Amino acid sequence: MYVKRERAVTDTLNKLQIPGLTNSSPSLQLLEIIGSYFHEQSKDALRQLVFSSLFKPRGNMADPARLSLLSRLLSMAVAVARAPVLDCTAVWMQVPARLPNSHTLKLLSGAT
Repeated sequence: MYVKRERAVTDTLNKLQIPGLTNSSPSLQLLEIIGSYFHEQSKDALRQLVFSSLFKPRGNMADPARLSLLSRLLSMAVAVARAPVLDCTAVWMQVPARLPNSHTLKLLSGAT
């Protein structure tokens, strides 16, 4: 079940054009699906693996659309107390080569 949901989230994330955000409903639905997945997943290692694969940089460049989605996901996680998303983000940000400092600052400020 989780593999299907992970695949669906990854496929949707790859298709969604977040910077333009012409229709916010699919974006909100995607945030809810991702947030629910991490909230319901009881295995921390699997949660971390899925999170890392969803938000990994492409080569040495961070994907602005994924960073934008991550910023929104973090906002939602704070608003609705989704601790697993916050935990995954904390671990993800601690990997030294994950993002250049400028991208981390943009993520924290919500800028894209």
